[in-house]
Amino acid sequence: MRMWIGILGALSVGVALIGAPASAAAQSGLRWVGAAHGSVPPNAVVGGHEPGRQLTICRASHGGGVHPGKVVGANCNIGWGGRELTIPRYEVLTTTAPERIGWARASHGQSVPNAVVGGQEPGRQLIICRASHGGGVHPGKVVGANCNIGWGGREVTLPSYEVMVLRPEAPPPPPPMSRVMLQSMGLCLDVEGGSTQPGTRTIVYPCHGRSNQRWTLRDGMLRSESGLCLDIEGGAARAGARAIVWGCHGRANQRWTLQPNGTLRSDLGLCLDVEGGGNAPGTGVIAYPCHGRANQVWSARP
Repeated sequence: MRMWIGILGALSVGVALIGAPASAAAQSGLRWVGAAHGSVPPNAVVGGHEPGRQLTICRASHGGGVHPGKVVGANCNIGWGGRELTIPRYEVLTTTAPERIGWARASHGQSVPNAVVGGQEPGRQLIICRASHGGGVHPGKVVGANCNIGWGGREVTLPSYEVMVLRPEAPPPPPPMSRVMLQSMGLCLDVEGGSTQPGTRTIVYPCHGRSNQRWTLRDGMLRSESGLCLDIEGGAARAGARAIVWGCHGRANQRWTLQPNGTLRSDLGLCLDVEGGGNAPGTGVIAYPCHGRANQVWSARP
């Protein structure tokens, strides 16, 4: 379902989310803060630039509506009625989550998911946009098929522009797994022979729970009880490369993510795989293109 981030009604300090519970407004991290005569509050959102200065996103009330624009000097400059208007009392868009703000390319009034609505005028909401013009990038509002900005005393309409979007909130990282056994097809991931030597290969073996079968997943790395990390030998994304234990360094061949389907995917794009699909004790463990069949599915057990 398409989610639109809407800033509704007359000038206010809050942000409302269309079709979402009231608590979602605070979660968005966006907030409008009253300002005047060139003042800019902390955490203001910069939406563009022109030679010598950045351009902060503002909005101002005029002609029965609320119009997004840019702070220039002592005013919020908006495009309206073919002119660039300078308004000394306005609001500035602020954020406590700058990583969630993005810009999506658009043109000719096309619809963009998760667009941020910065105001309204009779009969329509006004989405925040920005467009290149006159050696700068200028915040404004989507009106019909264009991004309308104030520039050089005129309201300029530009058919190619970017729309401000609010990225979905990142899911919380999974909790670390501590001292668990990793089981596939009834056998456990095992450092062969109980060795603590770097370069020792891993195998599957009947589960016994001793130290060479205990693993902790934290910060993307699988650490054995010996202090060594699960490693794709050689550091290359090569199908069939052995899974070994090695000194922990945190590069891509030691970083793993447990996927919802139970596969352990490395940052090299390969999955932890019981070689050949066999379930005989002592079968080697390798890195292999992800297919999600039984010999790539792992479960944690205490």
